[in-house]
Amino acid sequence: MNKPTLMDLYFPSSSPSVSLTEASTIPKELPVEVKDKSKWKFKEDPERLLRIYRLPKEKEFKYFVQDLLELQDEEGHHARITLQYPQVKIELWTHDLKQVTESDIQWAEKADKIYNGYK
Repeated sequence: MNKPTLMDLYFPSSSPSVSLTEASTIPKELPVEVKDKSKWKFKEDPERLLRIYRLPKEKEFKYFVQDLLELQDEEGHHARITLQYPQVKIELWTHDLKQVTESDIQWAEKADKIYNGYK
């Protein structure tokens, strides 16, 4: 019997992730919008999403980072993560296209859901 991963607990019915090969076939004109109430910021050069999470408790900071690394591994989609306690800075974009795609939006939503578990 397989033990469920932490990601299975957060996302029991998550859809399959998009591989980089599949992502490179996404048309560049695909419109992608960030929800207005999101704390993610849209940046240029390269086009990307950016968010800084703050976790003042060191133990929660450590576990949050571990959860993000597990998300990356399971989704097969990797963000740029910069750590400077108590902040975790995440920059997200589809590197093959040098722009934000739906895969990035979904990854960001999952990261937010993980973070909300620490509030």
